[in-house]
Amino acid sequence: GNVYVADAGNNRIVRYPRPTGQPAGEPILADFLIGQTSFSGNRANQGGAATASTLAFTTTSGVFKVAIRFDASGNLWVTDAGNHRVLWYPASALSAGAANAPAADVALGQTSLSNNTPPPGLNSPRPRWTGE
Repeated sequence: GNVYVADAGNNRIVRYPRPTGQPAGEPILADFLIGQTSFSGNRANQGGAATASTLAFTTTSGVFKVAIRFDASGNLWVTDAGNHRVLWYPASALSAGAANAPAADVALGQTSLSNNTPPPGLNSPRPRWTGE
């Protein structure tokens, strides 16, 4: 029933608790953040280095495309293109009462949760199948 929104311009994911269950006429306010520790923060990697609790959706030249998906167990997968990784947040880190800026448990595409260097060969030409 919760709605998660990728707020790429602010380097965060925002959760709105059960918006369809809120009283009519009441504002629907976000109650949880991923990638930032407060609703006033918005800098990529919270203005520092990549960690298990930060996201980088923006660069000086624009905003990366972002995708968020939940698996069958309620775990969240997030593309964090600015840090060259895909992050996995366990369902337990997203539960009610969890602290803002939860830590991811897995980073695909990196050797650690605090590394954000492009993988070797990322920009090199890839062999193409010619159909012959």
